[in-house]
Amino acid sequence: MRPLKLHVKGLRSYRSPDDVDFTGKGLIGIVGKTGSGKSSLMEAIFFALFAGSTWDLRSADALIADGEPSMLVELTFGCQGKTWRVLRVLSRSSTPARHELVCLDDPAIRFDSKAAVNRQIERLVGLTPKAFLKTILLPQGRFQALLHANDTERTPILKTLLGLDVLDDIAQQAGEAFRRLDPRLRDLTTERDLLLKNPEAAARRLGDRLETIRTRHRALTGTRQQITDIRTGTGEAQERAQQASADATRLAELRRPDAADLFTALIDERDRHVKRIEECTASVKDKTLLRDHIDATILDGIRAGIGLAQSIEVAEALRSAKRQRRELQRQQTDVDKRSSELKARQADLPAREERSALDAKLADEQRLAHEEAKAAHRRASDALATASRALGEVRADQAAAIAFSQAVTEKEAAAAAAQTLADNAEEAARKSKVLAEVAQAEHEAAIRANSAAHLAATCLIGQPCPVCSQTVPDSFTIPAAPDESVTAAASKAAQRNAATAAATSTKRGAAAHRLRDELAQLHDSERAALPQRAERADKLTQLLGEIDLGTDDATLLANLHRVVAEAEQQADRQGREEVNARVAARTSAAAVRALREDLAKASDALAAEASRLDSVWAELRNELAELRLDLDSSDDLNDADLDRCIAAAVTRQNAAKALEDELQQAQADAALQQVQLERLRAALATDIDNPVSVLTTALRSLAGALASIGAAAEHVGCEPPADLDGKPDWARSLDVRAEQVAAAAVAAAAAAATAAQAAQEQEAALLRIVGVADLDALAEATAEAHADVKLLERELGEAQRQIPIAADLSQRIGELAPLVGALDEVCTLMTPSNFPAAAIQQRQARFLALATDRLLDMTDRRFGFAPDFRVVDALTSQSRDAKTLSGGETFLASLALALAVVDLAGRAGGQVDAFFLDEGFGSLDQDALRQALDTLGQQTLGGRLIAVISHMAAVAEEIDDVLLVRRSHRGSCTAWASAEDRKQLAESDFDEMLG
Repeated sequence: MRPLKLHVKGLRSYRSPDDVDFTGKGLIGIVGKTGSGKSSLMEAIFFALFAGSTWDLRSADALIADGEPSMLVELTFGCQGKTWRVLRVLSRSSTPARHELVCLDDPAIRFDSKAAVNRQIERLVGLTPKAFLKTILLPQGRFQALLHANDTERTPILKTLLGLDVLDDIAQQAGEAFRRLDPRLRDLTTERDLLLKNPEAAARRLGDRLETIRTRHRALTGTRQQITDIRTGTGEAQERAQQASADATRLAELRRPDAADLFTALIDERDRHVKRIEECTASVKDKTLLRDHIDATILDGIRAGIGLAQSIEVAEALRSAKRQRRELQRQQTDVDKRSSELKARQADLPAREERSALDAKLADEQRLAHEEAKAAHRRASDALATASRALGEVRADQAAAIAFSQAVTEKEAAAAAAQTLADNAEEAARKSKVLAEVAQAEHEAAIRANSAAHLAATCLIGQPCPVCSQTVPDSFTIPAAPDESVTAAASKAAQRNAATAAATSTKRGAAAHRLRDELAQLHDSERAALPQRAERADKLTQLLGEIDLGTDDATLLANLHRVVAEAEQQADRQGREEVNARVAARTSAAAVRALREDLAKASDALAAEASRLDSVWAELRNELAELRLDLDSSDDLNDADLDRCIAAAVTRQNAAKALEDELQQAQADAALQQVQLERLRAALATDIDNPVSVLTTALRSLAGALASIGAAAEHVGCEPPADLDGKPDWARSLDVRAEQVAAAAVAAAAAAATAAQAAQEQEAALLRIVGVADLDALAEATAEAHADVKLLERELGEAQRQIPIAADLSQRIGELAPLVGALDEVCTLMTPSNFPAAAIQQRQARFLALATDRLLDMTDRRFGFAPDFRVVDALTSQSRDAKTLSGGETFLASLALALAVVDLAGRAGGQVDAFFLDEGFGSLDQDALRQALDTLGQQTLGGRLIAVISHMAAVAEEIDDVLLVRRSHRGSCTAWASAEDRKQLAESDFDEMLG
């Protein structure tokens, strides 16, 4: 892994965006004052690659700059021949973090989750986060501590630096796996012991027994079926016998042996009825002829004008003329009287006109008084309505204030509850995140254990170990590779839970915020309503004065109601007076107009009446003339002539009435004879047709019964003859056939009883064959056999079910037992005094050999390392304690150890194309510093990037590419040093030496 470009924002002292371009650089110096932000660049690179910090591999929250909501780091790096860009964004709030990794050479290769990005980077770099810290970021003082430590202190340091702490992880994982799998093996063994010892043999034995019981069950079932069939046949025979008996009984009930005699008697009675009907028909004809003769005589009188109706009309006309003459005389007398009265009324008209004018003036005065009373009532009503509205508004404001108080209380309680839920959800999200990180760390440990197992698989007995370079012993066994899928699934599940908890926390936090906003809106709306409420309260005070709102509305508005009521009473009183005056005026005026009109109409009516009387006298004379009566020719009619004419008309009327009575008698006689004829015909239907129909219906039922029994009666016929004379013979034939069929039904019933007896004997024989006494015993034996079959089938099914289970358990026990034994052995081997001690010894020897090569190069072949970390001095050929070295020599020895760790990591498969050395160069003189930097410069020949972190200007003088790190009140920033910058660095350092 070789860094190419770095972009940082919001990380520790880098509050503002900052970019560093490492492209084309080899040996670089990162120079700045203490606290300027040099080491923060290393934190940024580590966070970009592994989403953690150097002191907390699982969390980087502490890296976010103070006062900043989030931090962003983007790193472009080269690895395995391709260029990659990784982006990490982390926020203080609940905003989800961003994790992206994309291959710039092939953008289709992309990873968008934290776990996926971390896994891919570990595959690319070939180093875990811990290994990266040991080999890429080399912190101050660690290798010097290794030099000065004793054997007990050195062992854990070596484990960490040489990557052998993975052995502790392997031991821990092996122990955990043993503790996890050993109970499972015991559970599997217990579960297998609960099953049949040999399910297959038990299944064969149960199958043979089941077949025997099934044979017995089939025999019993077959016998039961045969008996059922026999009983079915017997039942059918019995049913036929019962049906035959029923048919015989039915035929006996339906037979009518006397039907022929009854039909013969009905024929004789029919003949007698027919004779009486013929005699009555002749009498009706005679009465009709007499009626027609009288009717013709009456018509002749009508044509001659002396019919009954005409005579009655003339007599009535004469009587009417007599009455009309007297009425006309009376009306003439009345007309004369009315003429005198009209003249008297015309004389009274002027006085009435004067009184009507006075009534009209009084009505106008009353109208003006009523208008004033109504205006006063409206003013009082308006005042009452205004006060009532104002009072209602104030009471509504009072209720709104109470509702606001209740709403605020409820909303505050809801907001507090929502905030509690949000806090709980946030705590749950934090815990879920911690659990997810723990699960991820366990998964990473499983991956490392798997890698160790695969690496061990490449070890060959007798060959050097690729880890410690020692010869693999004969007793070496390959540890089992743990299953990464289990920890991967657990990690994914924990991450899903963490995401769910984070979403819940966000949702509940939003809910709490929304409730707080709603509470603020309630307060805002209440404040906005207060001025209007005060204005309405002032208005009510102006209308009613100072009042107590605890008093009811009726009491508060009582005075206004009283004023309105008094005004309304006054208006009503004035209204009544106005109405009375107006009615009086209108009545007076109407009376005057009516009098005028009445006088005019009366005058016209008298004239019309006189004219009408003249016309009526003329019409009366004309009507009498049309009656062609024998009257005097004088114009004046008298009662004597009219009485004589009336008497003649009455005589003609009586004669016509006698003919009309004779006609009615003739019509009554003819109708009576017709009624008698209809009664004779009805008696024929009642006495003859109905009995024939009833008897015919009964014989039809007998014929239908014969047909339903199956006794066809073709020679008899089901339908009766249409003629009554043929029905006696038909009845006799049906009765004979019914008697024959009944006898046959009795014989069939006897035969069916014989068949039923034979069936019972056959059933007893079948029961004896299967060895049971009766049908109940047969049913019980069949049920027992069926229950035995079901029981054996369940036992056989259970045995067959256990066959694969037992086989699977045996197989799993066979597979798991060696693994548990191997884990137990690994746990024993991985105790500190066994394999780890040997591995540390071998890896230490290889490590010190590489460190010796580096130290010899940096000290002109003078110093090297002994196997116990003592320093061998070529000048004396003696080893000595590292504590006896000078400050510069100690730094060079520490640097040699650091470079040896880098070499070991590269040989173990890690992509160590860069490392950052955070060591103190202040203890070196100019020559030693140059020698150390030359050695580091040689490490860049293969394209590797080496960064030396220092606050000394002397380091910058010896390195061509210097990255300056400065810090101000706006935060840290970086820049590649120019020639002028390098000169200023040298001068500032020189000034310090002088000072």
